[in-house]
Amino acid sequence: MKSDCFVPYNGGYYLMLEDGRLADKESFTVEPDGLITTK
Repeated sequence: MKSDCFVPYNGGYYLMLEDGRLADKESFTVEPDGLITTK
């Protein structure tokens, strides 16, 4: 499976890995004012 999509989970967005798992660290979050922040 090839994937480059981000999945919303637990308040952040995580990269979907090729084997169907979510990455360990969130890639970015969307703040209440709409600002996108990375960690």
